[in-house]
Amino acid sequence: MDAIDIIINILIVAVALTGAVTDVAKRKIYDWLTYPAIAAGLILQTIGYGWGGIFGFGLISSLAGAAFCMLVFGAFCLWGRGFGFGDVKLMAALGALAGFVHGLRVAMLTTLIGAVMALFRIVFGKDALIDPQRASRKNGRRSRLSLTIPYGIAIALGAIWATCMRFGFLELF
Repeated sequence: MDAIDIIINILIVAVALTGAVTDVAKRKIYDWLTYPAIAAGLILQTIGYGWGGIFGFGLISSLAGAAFCMLVFGAFCLWGRGFGFGDVKLMAALGALAGFVHGLRVAMLTTLIGAVMALFRIVFGKDALIDPQRASRKNGRRSRLSLTIPYGIAIALGAIWATCMRFGFLELF
């Protein structure tokens, strides 16, 4: 593992954690986080590995990772299934930083953790994963905001887990 790999992995964790914090606090994942992270991923992958290939590292892998994550999570966003476009951009940024293969792992683990979070919420109640003060009521019903969970948490946990797996810890597959 060389210096560029360490920098990329530190950025993956830092970007994911920052996205989770802003998602929980403000229910937004900001462009000032995602767009520079996408650019950093493309630049760092190119500097460290050149053009590379789709299943390795490099610019091609970085572009493929960003595109894959954006397309998969973007489809759910457009379908209206609980993802905001901030979640999509955060996943694209992590895909650009991680590259295609590692980005696949981030996406799979994020989806797994998101499913567990949703099941937890179903089993333990509506307010289990949200701030009860944010759970505003309109006409006796909860608003749409209060019925969603900040998916940035699942994204951050998935990215951290995938990064740990890359270093040989918490291996699942």
